[in-house]
Amino acid sequence: YPLCALAVSDERPVSTQSTWKIRKIYDNVWCCTSGSAADTETLCDYCNYYLEQHAIEANDLPRVKTAAKLLGRMVHGNPQLLAGMLCAGFDNAKGGQVFSVSLGGTVMQQKWGISGSGSLYIYGLCDETWREGFSKDEGINWVTAALRRAMHRDGTSA
Repeated sequence: YPLCALAVSDERPVSTQSTWKIRKIYDNVWCCTSGSAADTETLCDYCNYYLEQHAIEANDLPRVKTAAKLLGRMVHGNPQLLAGMLCAGFDNAKGGQVFSVSLGGTVMQQKWGISGSGSLYIYGLCDETWREGFSKDEGINWVTAALRRAMHRDGTSA
């Protein structure tokens, strides 16, 4: 599906029962989180705070890459944090984008990304079945099949 980003999770809150795995960073940017709920929630809140200021100054929506780089810098500068994230969204400069933010703060743009405990079980499936130019329905079906497989294999996602 051209120029889109789709973020999904297994729809359950993490063990704290007060934090969800997908967080809105800004109107056009969302984050899929894995790791410490406290760490990822705090990082998302700080990122939102800085992006609100940035959007006022720029008089435009923030770029997805800006949000991803900001998250990466915060993770890298605080090595005690346990936070892996996918930062995805849509901006006026580059359209739909997905960035992976690793535990060490490395930021990499990807055509698609998966994260969390269930992702270990589906990397091969996603590599094998991903293709450019999915229709909207094909994209949703691809994500649904991968999520279903991860939830089936991973005891913490079931």
